[in-house]
Amino acid sequence: MAYTAKSTELTNLDASPVTRMKMSQEVGAYKTFSYTVPDGGLAENSTLELLRLKSNQKLLGGCFTQDGLGNNVAIGDGTTADKYKASTSVASTGGFTFLDTAATNHGQELTADTSIVATVTGGAWTAGKIIKGYVIIGGGGI
Repeated sequence: MAYTAKSTELTNLDASPVTRMKMSQEVGAYKTFSYTVPDGGLAENSTLELLRLKSNQKLLGGCFTQDGLGNNVAIGDGTTADKYKASTSVASTGGFTFLDTAATNHGQELTADTSIVATVTGGAWTAGKIIKGYVIIGGGGI
């Protein structure tokens, strides 16, 4: 027999008394970033701070696009280089998502102010190449 269900959040809103959602479940936003690799490129193990996020925000996903940087990139928090995306090729023009699985911290509610950091891996990035992307967040400080 087919079953119709509601998310936990909707079940709580329909309850009597109503159980309000946390700010991190009710409010969301995109934070965008862009960057042009400087003359001389970026050497392997260089880091690029893409965004700063506030405590109590929830990480809901991200997208990283580029025009053939060369070599690889990992996305992390400045402490763990690949916390949000393991090292992946950016040799050809294209993009990828990050923060898209439980293993890469999708849905994590930040307990402290946190940076989203790209780390150059597998060799240098080419000068003049452009990076653009976004992170989807929910919660406080939006």
